[in-house]
Amino acid sequence: MIETIRGKLIHSGKNRIILELHGIGYGIYVTDQLICTVQQTNAEDVFLWIYDCIKEDLHELYGFAAESEKKVFTILLSVSGIGPKLAMKILSDAGIELLLKAIREEDVSMLRSIKGLGEKTASRLILELKNKVSGLEISCNVGLEKISETFAIRADAAQALKTLGYKEQEIRQVLKECSGKALTLEETIRSALVFLSGK
Repeated sequence: MIETIRGKLIHSGKNRIILELHGIGYGIYVTDQLICTVQQTNAEDVFLWIYDCIKEDLHELYGFAAESEKKVFTILLSVSGIGPKLAMKILSDAGIELLLKAIREEDVSMLRSIKGLGEKTASRLILELKNKVSGLEISCNVGLEKISETFAIRADAAQALKTLGYKEQEIRQVLKECSGKALTLEETIRSALVFLSGK
């Protein structure tokens, strides 16, 4: 079981990087924020906490900048309907602090803005994890300012679309389509209007 890994960054792509250690390249799934972080820092010496997912026909590695991130990731996996890929998507879109805040405040709408997370799963996530995270104090600032900005932009875009007369269900759907993209408020609204006009 791999718990941590330290190696040289030799490749980074969408949601995945490759670290080389002793001549072996390890493919590791990571959050968008972590990809940006390792690209901007010392790529010769990258240290990650690892969740080693082993199944009958599958062996995947998921990497985290801090042990606290890995802890929240494993907590997410305890929810029925949430597998490693979706759990990583949730962390990538929301970040730890905003995710815990949404769970504690039972903010279903925020969770539903994450692409791939439907209403039933979002509600179940809150129901099953609220007690587990009630006393959990985690500080992990990797990409937090950018993440907070992203959700602020989505909230403003949703309000603008609502003012234009679009229904809540339409707005949720189109904002999920924009999830994971580094867009300004104007770009988000423009992309949303293009998507809605093509429906």
